[in-house]
Amino acid sequence: MINNTTGVHSASEYSIGRGILHLGELDSNDDVDSFWDLGNVTEFTLTPEVEENEHYSSRAAERYLDRTDILERKFNVSFSCENINQRTLQWFLMGTQSAIANPTYTGFTGAVIVADGNITLGTIVPLVNVTGSRCYDVVATDITIETTNATPVALVKDTDYTLNATEGTIQLISTSTKLATAIAAAEGLTLDLAANTSQIQNMISLNVFTSTRDVALMFFAEDPKTEEKTEYYFYKCSLRPDGDHGLITEEYKTVTFAGKLVTPDGLTSPVRITPIVEA
Repeated sequence: MINNTTGVHSASEYSIGRGILHLGELDSNDDVDSFWDLGNVTEFTLTPEVEENEHYSSRAAERYLDRTDILERKFNVSFSCENINQRTLQWFLMGTQSAIANPTYTGFTGAVIVADGNITLGTIVPLVNVTGSRCYDVVATDITIETTNATPVALVKDTDYTLNATEGTIQLISTSTKLATAIAAAEGLTLDLAANTSQIQNMISLNVFTSTRDVALMFFAEDPKTEEKTEYYFYKCSLRPDGDHGLITEEYKTVTFAGKLVTPDGLTSPVRITPIVEA
């Protein structure tokens, strides 16, 4: 934004919107110490809303507007970012992050992964421990899968099942004779997984939340021609997800947010706009 003090028209004041947006989470005192870079933000919009009371005079044959009063005003923001990571998804899901133990690291024995009578050829079976916690990043040689027969029968990888080691799932092969026998006997499947401290110990889980999140936004706009910068500082924004998040798309995925700006106590505006003038 050009700091024009002359009032004279200048084509250098034409501008295309570009810049970098930062987000900081406010604490209980509405203070923020640090910000996250939101990466490539494809859209960022500030929208004022004004409610007016209009008065019309009836002193002539045709009523005419003779006074307006502003009753209230508010400002909304919305933005979309392409950097999809744990933190932007956390904000989009209005949730929190928590660490969960990966059973692959500690190992276990005797987990029922398919209950008796429920084996179905061709299906995908998630690998879980005895409490139902999912296993990820597994090693094929650490796995022992057996039928629940009185004399358990061990399944063979690529003969009875295929393994997706990263996702921690198996797919039951439709031509497996061992599985066909287990189905006829209404048996299930159990899993033993040897401990492997070379594998990832903890995974990050996102927990869905139920309320908006109060954040501060710091945006540095940069003119692509003049490279002049302007800071837009939004003191407090009640942020929420807005729109869809396409999990299968032809274009680059985005997450979109919307929020209402809040004016902090002691201030008269929810935003401070500062042209940055370099020496």
